[in-house]
Amino acid sequence: MYYYLIAIFSLIGYILYKCYIYPLYLSPLSKLPGPPVSNLILGHYTSILNNKQGETFTHLIKKYGGIFRYNVLLNKPYLSISDQKLVQQILITRAYEFPKFFLNKILTKELVGESISFTQGDAHKRQRKMMNPSFSIAAVKEMIPLLVQAGHKLKDNWMKQIGNKKEERITITELIPKITLDIIGLVGFNYEFNSTTTDSELARAYHSLVSGGGDVVSPLLIELISYFPFIRNIPTDFAKQRWDAIKRINNISNQLVADKKNATIRGKDFLSLLVQANEGLPVDEQLTHDELIGLVKIYLKYTIYNFY
Repeated sequence: MYYYLIAIFSLIGYILYKCYIYPLYLSPLSKLPGPPVSNLILGHYTSILNNKQGETFTHLIKKYGGIFRYNVLLNKPYLSISDQKLVQQILITRAYEFPKFFLNKILTKELVGESISFTQGDAHKRQRKMMNPSFSIAAVKEMIPLLVQAGHKLKDNWMKQIGNKKEERITITELIPKITLDIIGLVGFNYEFNSTTTDSELARAYHSLVSGGGDVVSPLLIELISYFPFIRNIPTDFAKQRWDAIKRINNISNQLVADKKNATIRGKDFLSLLVQANEGLPVDEQLTHDELIGLVKIYLKYTIYNFY
């Protein structure tokens, strides 16, 4: 009987130490400034992480500075780093000294595949070396006509609003992201989103991943999936919507890569340059088909997430 009590109290003691005593009082990160924890189990999910995070973190940066601590599920401590010099050290100067962090590796890999944003070490170096020529000065110059064309399109839209409605003021915040999306589609893949006139299938797919029924997907749900991966496979409307969106993104990304590989005449878009350069490398240095698809997916991810 005493052995059971000892085991139970030992388990309780371990949980208290792991989820409360160590992260809040003994961890080196606990010495950093940060907002007080309002929930001993959910951390800051009941306060700052439950609000509009952009506005919330802007406020916290003003209050605590360029580096501060906050706690997630079971009080696991995270760092928010906005100091420009530190960010440069972590992402550029000493990038390979810091392992990449993902809020949820499972969801991230399903979304971006074997892309440069997910790989580390030598695999990342190989993809980065492969991509560099596509962002050379000469390659960027090729984009200028598209930028000029988009500028005229933006001007024509504004003139139409002013001329037809006789408006003294027009709203520009909705149109500029759509024009930007069209530019990146053409520059990146010679893919026409037509976002100013239609609702792109890719944009809809990514939007369904970012939101669920119009509401932003809870960060707490994402955190729970990292602890219990089976949650994402529970047959709910959210899961069906998510898997359908991922399937559409995979199909379109695969088709974009296949089209570029099979094209007899290639353009000057990012993907065409990448495929052409890849074919000129020794077989053991080439990016695989899945890696090329991953690069397409990460490019689209950041483009459309910023759009929404």
